Amino acid sequence: MPPLAAIPSPTRSVWHLGPLPVRAYALCIVAGIFVALWLTARRWRERGGTEDDVWDVAGWAVVLGILGGRVYHVLSDPELYFGSGRHPIDALKIWDGGLGIWGAIALGWLGAWIGCRRKSLSLAAFADAAVPGVVLAQGIGRWGNWFNNELFGGPTSVPWKLQIHCMDAVTGHAQAGGSNGSYTCPAGSTVAGYFQPTFLYESLWDIALGLLLLYVDRRYRLGRGTVAALYVMGYTAGRIWIEALRSDPANHILGLRLNIWTSVVVFLLGLAGSSRTAGCTPGGNPRPTPELAPRRRRPGLSQPSKRLSIWTRQTQTWRIQTKQTQTRRIRGSTRMADPMTDLPDLPNPEVHHDHRDFGGGWLRPTVFGMMDGLVSNFALIVGFDGGHAKPNVIALAGLAGLMAGAFSMAAGEYISVQSQNESAHAEIEIERHELKHNADAELAELTQMYVARGVDPKLAEQVAEQLSRDPEQALLIHAQEELGVDPHQLPSPWTAAYSSLLSFSVGAFIPLLPYLLGATSVVASALLALGALFVAGVLTSRFTVRGWAYSGARQLVLGAVAAAITYGVGSLFHVSVA
Repeated sequence: MPPLAAIPSPTRSVWHLGPLPVRAYALCIVAGIFVALWLTARRWRERGGTEDDVWDVAGWAVVLGILGGRVYHVLSDPELYFGSGRHPIDALKIWDGGLGIWGAIALGWLGAWIGCRRKSLSLAAFADAAVPGVVLAQGIGRWGNWFNNELFGGPTSVPWKLQIHCMDAVTGHAQAGGSNGSYTCPAGSTVAGYFQPTFLYESLWDIALGLLLLYVDRRYRLGRGTVAALYVMGYTAGRIWIEALRSDPANHILGLRLNIWTSVVVFLLGLAGSSRTAGCTPGGNPRPTPELAPRRRRPGLSQPSKRLSIWTRQTQTWRIQTKQTQTRRIRGSTRMADPMTDLPDLPNPEVHHDHRDFGGGWLRPTVFGMMDGLVSNFALIVGFDGGHAKPNVIALAGLAGLMAGAFSMAAGEYISVQSQNESAHAEIEIERHELKHNADAELAELTQMYVARGVDPKLAEQVAEQLSRDPEQALLIHAQEELGVDPHQLPSPWTAAYSSLLSFSVGAFIPLLPYLLGATSVVASALLALGALFVAGVLTSRFTVRGWAYSGARQLVLGAVAAAITYGVGSLFHVSVA
């Protein structure tokens, strides 16, 4: 007889859209990653950074973090994959669950260090911005364990006990008479028993820790690296007592689970790190911005980036204006003009308005990826339908087209933008060499540029001479004037890759969706795809001067023409082509 009070567990962790399995564990991990990226980007902008910085660092941290989590899990529980009757290939099936948090943290930190080094950013400053989002992501990811009916504690009779089922790892469904770890289900029942909900304990602990870090960081001005150290100590402290409640098989050292020993060691490392950071008293060390203390300078760029968020620039403007007003009130109106305080109250040209991203950051690859995914997969599906392919074959072809196109687009965008940036840096180095060994010619060249723009020759020469006094400022001016390149505003290859990957996947999924839901006719796919093409065109008009009707109709017509061509080819040869 089931108890009156218990936390139920799902009896299903996998759903299918046609041939595509959708796993709850993977959805929880992905949701956590997106929350972490969103919060990190927001906090990094508050510190004077840019979203491109976050995407670039996250590209290394997320990939290496997932890899490290899987490697740690396999190494700490090798009998699950290399024992008698086991299949080593299952070690690669990350979607079935199994990520060791310590491996994820270790290689994730390594990835963040690589990303920060490549972007000339302080790892400690970036970690302070990232760890609240990271621990919230951990709390969200723990719900994947709930769907999988895993990582529970020992048997208990507390009112909040967790009902655990015996799950089939292949189908993702509860099965009667099966087993879950060392527990078995009786014949005719899928319930293995009632246990401590350790997944819930850790999820609540992580979320509470994340909120506490956000509050403390906003309430106090913490020294660089302090938030990261508090995260390490807070997370490991919770992990120690939660691990002590777990009953799943694990390696033990001196009677304690391996993860408990690991938590103790990492806690001590966090404690040692916190002792090297500044105190957390109000009015202490100011929150560092990434531009104030780069770890190293990027080749070709000898001064930190001055890219600030709109809010940061507006705040600085208000502070200057407030100081001017206070100075006037103190000194009165009858005084000598002071050029250091009597600054004109002119609006900052980059504060009173903002510009759209047109330089290749996220807009271009997003629009291109969305359109390419919609048109190419719609044309592919229609072509297969014209060749009289069966619906399940069309669904498989559409899914293959989505995966191949998304990763191809991402790889192409990354290589393209990275090559463009490397070419720009090479040209900047040429300018640096010329400024050092042929300064007079470069000075004359800069003078002629200003003369060509209508500046009086004498004034142009004076301006060029003044700008050339600082070699680094001169390098920046020559790069902008001669090459048309702003070294501090180069597009991010990771941003371009992520944008194209996600947008292509979304676009390609739209015409595929009806077939995944069981449609047998191309009509539903065509209507959905054409409607999405029109809507995408309308949304694109928000970033252009074109009207919404023109933009929407243009995308619809181009997509329809591409689909008509492939449908005609498929009908002509009676084979599935695109």
